[in-house]
Amino acid sequence: MAISIQDVYDAFIGSFRLEVKLLKEFCNVRNVEFQPKEGSGLFIPARFGEGLTEEVRACVVPLDYAIAPSAIATHSWDYFEIEFARRVVPPSLTGFTLIDVGANVGLFTRQMLGAFEQIQDVFLYEPDPENFAYMMRNLQAFPNLKKNNYGLGLRDEKLEFYRDRTNSGNYSLNKSAMPPDDSFDKTTIEVKAAKAACKKWAASGLPIFYKSDTQGHDEAIATSADPKIWKSVFAGIFELWRIEKPEFSLETFRAILDQFPNKMFLQEPAHMLTTDDVISYIQGRDGHYRDLGFWK
Repeated sequence: MAISIQDVYDAFIGSFRLEVKLLKEFCNVRNVEFQPKEGSGLFIPARFGEGLTEEVRACVVPLDYAIAPSAIATHSWDYFEIEFARRVVPPSLTGFTLIDVGANVGLFTRQMLGAFEQIQDVFLYEPDPENFAYMMRNLQAFPNLKKNNYGLGLRDEKLEFYRDRTNSGNYSLNKSAMPPDDSFDKTTIEVKAAKAACKKWAASGLPIFYKSDTQGHDEAIATSADPKIWKSVFAGIFELWRIEKPEFSLETFRAILDQFPNKMFLQEPAHMLTTDDVISYIQGRDGHYRDLGFWK
């Protein structure tokens, strides 16, 4: 019986989680650095410089049970998001702005920059200091990115922030997003008003690709933004969780969704959704989540 690539991948992921436990608890290893293979999602194309050093080309991820195994095995991360972007970014579009809210260690933005030469401006928001430091390393080959070490919300304030010890991608302002076994830490992070950030996004006049991934805070951020900004957004991704969330205007979120005639969960690309479908989904409380792709 032949062994498939998927079999090898599944075996690697399964065994790697045990290795992570040993490396973290007995060897005090905190991160892993690797050189992405040419042609992979995280590889930096030649147009960003033939003379880049190995240090600049390297990718570094926290040693956890979620991001590290997948990134190391595939040299990509959530690559279906990039495939969605390839589907909805018009080939005729000569330039656009990328917004990455909840940028984590920068893997999504790194892959987007590799995939689209049309990106002219990038705004990243990552409130966690450790993830922000990794993001700075992973994106050092790309000049002039606007990297912001804070979150977005309704107003300028400091809020409690929760960090899942098993998954460095699952950091959130929502305690409901954390594992039920209390395997998480708590700290305080800075949040700034989303409406003020919108002025900077709109300054260039470019169309916008908007992505947010904040473990249950996406709707609150979207409805806190300047309503006029959504006219400039041609496509984007929301991560929608079915958990207890901060208050937000359901009607304002409905109005945002109504501006995008095309909507689908990235996990089910053949099934188009209505605004009512999305509103119904986010009102559940079973702890599940899906990535919503939307475009005009």
